[in-house]
Amino acid sequence: MKKKKLFSLFFLPLYLTLLALTAELLLDWGHKDPQPGPGAAFNVQYLHPYYYFSFPTNPTILQKINTNTISVDSRGYRGPGPEHKGVRDLAFVMGASTAFGHGSSDNEHIISADLNRLQKKFFFVTAATPSWNSFQELLRALKQTLPEKPKLIIHVNGVNDIATIYDRRQAPEIPADAPESYEILNQWVEDIRSPLMRRDHLLRGLQEHYLIRAFRFQHLRDLFGKNDVHKAHVTPKKNTPAPSQDSSLEDMADRAAALYIQNMDLIDEICRNRGIQFKVFFQPLLYTNPSIDGVVRDDSLWTKELMDLYKLYHRRVMEHRRPYLTDLSHQFSAENKETIDTLFVDSVHLTDLGYQKVSENILRQIQL
Repeated sequence: MKKKKLFSLFFLPLYLTLLALTAELLLDWGHKDPQPGPGAAFNVQYLHPYYYFSFPTNPTILQKINTNTISVDSRGYRGPGPEHKGVRDLAFVMGASTAFGHGSSDNEHIISADLNRLQKKFFFVTAATPSWNSFQELLRALKQTLPEKPKLIIHVNGVNDIATIYDRRQAPEIPADAPESYEILNQWVEDIRSPLMRRDHLLRGLQEHYLIRAFRFQHLRDLFGKNDVHKAHVTPKKNTPAPSQDSSLEDMADRAAALYIQNMDLIDEICRNRGIQFKVFFQPLLYTNPSIDGVVRDDSLWTKELMDLYKLYHRRVMEHRRPYLTDLSHQFSAENKETIDTLFVDSVHLTDLGYQKVSENILRQIQL
């Protein structure tokens, strides 16, 4: 009798585990992940030979992620490329996610498309990538857009340069204008020839096998409200450490502004020497609007400290008084809280109407 009880006690955890595993596999079989927004696939950072991270260049991946809403080609252009210019002069819209048109309804409602509708002299091509800073924009200008011999280059940017410095404020050994996520790549790749790198790659592949994933019991945890990881995937939040004493707000703002101006100056110098019109537009931001009190967007990471840093950085940039630089950061400051929702989809990205109004403002600054 005792042996039977011991036998039962010994195998009971195994029975329960098999039961839970069966339930998990059944739940996984009938489970459909929440559909991400149309721009989610274009926020994935693929390793790129020039820019560290960019869009994929693999045609198979591009075919999989391109849709009627958002599409890029193997060169990273969103929408029609330079070969579609016809008799118009070639022009580029460069920058990060705002220049790319993050939040727009489709390729026809981004800055380049709006500008192409508003005038007939230039044909604008979008050469912008979400998360990029001005250092990556400089490299792209040197390697891609300047060799196309355009007549006009415009940049819509500004925020990411201060954001990357703020995110790595406790890592002074990393260059301030290194691309976003460089520190993560640096942790993974110390000796690329090491056998450990190949082993780690194999282990990461095994971790995503559906049988291995089942042992995480993700769906069961979902069912009982215990899956915090899944919730974080749906509404991502960034946990940032407290600022170090070595990285004061003033120091970060000064460094970010100096690097931003340095990178834009280099492009400006080349453009002037080649007779190319060059304009930079410091992008609009929701929280420069005085009618917005505190954090009103769930997706916002704009703490009071970060807003104070942004304002200081913005002021430092504008103190350089570059002739090519136009400040659009306060373009929508006069809008009330009701109408501002028709212009912004989040703290930095615009709606179709917002992009249209920015495009109209840009057009007024261009020599036609």
